Amino acid sequence: LEHGISPRVESKLFQALGQPVTCPHGNPIPGDEAVPTLRGTPLDNMAEGVEVVVERISEAAERNSKLMEYLFRNGLVPGARFKVKEQASYAGTVVLSKEGQDLPLSLHVARMIWVTGART
Repeated sequence: LEHGISPRVESKLFQALGQPVTCPHGNPIPGDEAVPTLRGTPLDNMAEGVEVVVERISEAAERNSKLMEYLFRNGLVPGARFKVKEQASYAGTVVLSKEGQDLPLSLHVARMIWVTGART
């Protein structure tokens, strides 16, 4: 939208949205303000048994609407907490667990999800 709206409309929209610094998937929104520090590491780097918090989903994943629907439907959004149940590089998968439900992901997808260790 930045090239299709006036600076005044852009400013009003920014105010109406609560002055966000990231998109709903956790990626920085370019603008006049300093870019927030990106935190985390790709999910495929996390060990089994670790509790993680989703920080962001990469822009590469955002281009795949079916993938984004799958992640959203399964609650894999910034701020969500999961446990890394299985890290099976030999099979090319990572399995997350939350409330007794398993969420299998390919390593390709896991590389597009940035997480930090959960604080208890």
